[in-house]
Amino acid sequence: MSRRGETGSTQRGTERRTVLKACGTLAATAGVAGCLGGGDDDGGGNGGDNGGDNGGDNGTAPDEISRGGTLRVGADQDMSSLLPWSGFTGDYIVTEAMYDRLVTVDENFDPQPNLAQDWEQNDDATVYTFTLADGATFANLDEEPVTADDVVATYEYLTSDDATLRSNNSISNIEEVTAVDDSTVEISLGSPDVSFLRRLCNPGAVFYILPQTVLEDDPSMIEDTDYGSGPFNLDEWQQQNFISFEAKPTYHRDGMDGEPLPYVDEYRWEIIPDGIARANALADGDLNALHRIPKRNASRLTDNDVLVERTMGDQLPIVLDTGVGPFDDVRVRQAAKHALDRTAIDTALALETSFGIHSGVTPIHENYNEEMSPGNTYGVTAQPEQAQELLSEAGYENGVEVQTFYYDDGFAQKETIAQLFQQQMSDVGIEFDIQRLTEEEWLSNYFNVSGEWYISNYSARSLGISVPSLVMHSDAIWNNEISWTDDEYDEAYNAANSATDPDTLAENLTQMQEINHERGAWLGTVYPNWPGAHKEFVQNYEMYPTPAIDFLSECAVNQ
Repeated sequence: MSRRGETGSTQRGTERRTVLKACGTLAATAGVAGCLGGGDDDGGGNGGDNGGDNGGDNGTAPDEISRGGTLRVGADQDMSSLLPWSGFTGDYIVTEAMYDRLVTVDENFDPQPNLAQDWEQNDDATVYTFTLADGATFANLDEEPVTADDVVATYEYLTSDDATLRSNNSISNIEEVTAVDDSTVEISLGSPDVSFLRRLCNPGAVFYILPQTVLEDDPSMIEDTDYGSGPFNLDEWQQQNFISFEAKPTYHRDGMDGEPLPYVDEYRWEIIPDGIARANALADGDLNALHRIPKRNASRLTDNDVLVERTMGDQLPIVLDTGVGPFDDVRVRQAAKHALDRTAIDTALALETSFGIHSGVTPIHENYNEEMSPGNTYGVTAQPEQAQELLSEAGYENGVEVQTFYYDDGFAQKETIAQLFQQQMSDVGIEFDIQRLTEEEWLSNYFNVSGEWYISNYSARSLGISVPSLVMHSDAIWNNEISWTDDEYDEAYNAANSATDPDTLAENLTQMQEINHERGAWLGTVYPNWPGAHKEFVQNYEMYPTPAIDFLSECAVNQ
């Protein structure tokens, strides 16, 4: 979710502070995980020069890529922490610009080289072997090279009591990380996982590679200094205002012109929470790209601005806690799904949105159950007669009063959804009050707390099973959201999660979605699409299907 994914701290700093680069002491390095190069889920990454097509202006020839200049990106969220496993959506984006993972994903969620230039897996997908890129170095450590020992040390730290993680889902199946030699790492899993590469790349996944020397000396130094291995050095961070980077002179990954990334000399992440002001800043030329822009503000763009749209996989679900009545009764849950009018929500939000089934897997994922239409069983408009019939069968023919429903201010759209949801449920006799919380309060005191129910939010993951893994099976780390247990669902989940081939994974993931849609505690509302925008002279701007990934530092500025 846009807190999101596997985060650490939930406390967002409010003070204004500045981090300065000064003679290598408080300097920090930022790296970007890109989508150039090869690799696939079945192993075999494509190393070489890591060249290839990089979205946006697909087909841009190497001799047409521009070098130099400043990329100024407008965004609505700041970074809240320098810790690479901490924070909110803004942290995810900037962290991807500061730290390398072993692999990354492209705009289709296909694994690509990052710190590892090549990889392979054994036949049952329990052992993955990675070959690290030549020339990768950590900043602020006198160009100390990245080695397999750093990967091992990072894993050992992340699984120690010293690291406070909201979730370790992306690494929980790892049994052992071994340095075969300085440039080769072997990762052994506790059970087969054909999706392990994508799992490492999930938004919010924690396995960014850190230097062994810092972790062994004083890990707290990571809190105010960035020791990344990527293509940028952090220049300045003025919280709630901007974050600026300078290009690293040497980086281990090349662009499509055969020269080291990045293409630009400077990269600035400008914090402008208001969508109108953000659109105006692009139109006026104060910015040359927008991370995201509300569609209703697109009319403010000029003829020199390019609006880029793509179907997203972000979710804004209603989660019903089955640990308390009346949602412990499957008929009440089904009644709520019949009473939900997603078409009315879509109209009220005035966004580009799409619908899916009530499953936690989004239509952008390759294993989404396409055999079930969004209107299957429950429809995309209200069906009050069916809802009231089910309530009567459950013993609530005169209606039922439910405890307070919460929503937070992290997304303005949540308030609209909460108000409409309250009215739609009231229309069939399900009555409750609604209460607004700050995002920090919701995350700290209500999210994943038994006995509470609310509208949640999840950013799109790199693989479809991720959100079910986090929320829906009996032992899920965030199962307190719904407190739901279903033996048939768990059996299908276990089979999917331990699949040794893609077909078995797909078959069981399809069954999981059917079960959750029919009787689960997850009410899918809409999938909002968040457009991006840029000036015509910006090259290689690529929209990812989640706002929690945006490798804008691989853009070029032809000006």
